[in-house]
Amino acid sequence: MHNDPVNLRDLWGLCSASDSQAAGGKKDQTATETSNPDVNRTSKKGVDVNLFPKDQDIYKYAKKIDNPLDDNVFVVGGHGAPSFMEDDSKQPISARKLSELIKADDNYQDGMSILLVSCSTGKKDEGFAQKLADEMGLNTEVIAPTKTLWISSKGSLEVYDIVITEDEKGNKVQTKEPGEWKTFTGRE
Repeated sequence: MHNDPVNLRDLWGLCSASDSQAAGGKKDQTATETSNPDVNRTSKKGVDVNLFPKDQDIYKYAKKIDNPLDDNVFVVGGHGAPSFMEDDSKQPISARKLSELIKADDNYQDGMSILLVSCSTGKKDEGFAQKLADEMGLNTEVIAPTKTLWISSKGSLEVYDIVITEDEKGNKVQTKEPGEWKTFTGRE
C-alpha cells in the first residue's frame, strides 16, 4: 500500500452519485431531465460515450482521457459499482441498454475491446463488466476497474480505494489500496 497523503482536490473518482460527499467531492446536483449521452466523434482523446452528468467536473475530466490502450478500444465513462452503471441522469443503465448504445455508435466496430471508465465495475466475476461482455457477444473483451477509478483534472486514470486507519498514536492515516484493470470475455 502507498502511504502518500491523498489530495482529493485534483481528483473526482465517484462510484455513484450517492458517494460524492463520502469521497470529499462537491454536493451532487440531480439532473432534471434525461439527456442523450455525449458522444466523442471528433477525437481519439476522451471517452467515446460520456455518461457522466454534465453538471459534474468528472464529465469534463473524462473528455481529457488519453486512451491508455490503443485505437481498437471503445471507451465508455460513467458512474458505476460492481453490479451497475448509471446514465447521465443518474439512473441505472442495464448492460443490455449500454450494449445497444455502444453497437449503435458510429465509432464502434465489431471486434473492438471496451474500456469501462467506471468505478468497481470489474470487481465481481459475474458483475456488470461480465454482463456487458456477454451482451456484446462472443469473445468481446470488456476491461474494467476492480476498485474506485480516480480521474484527475488532466485526464489521467488511477485505480485504488482510500482506506482510513489509525496509527499507533491514534492519528487518522489515509492510504491507497491499489486495484487493477480486469478483462472479461463475452460468452454465448
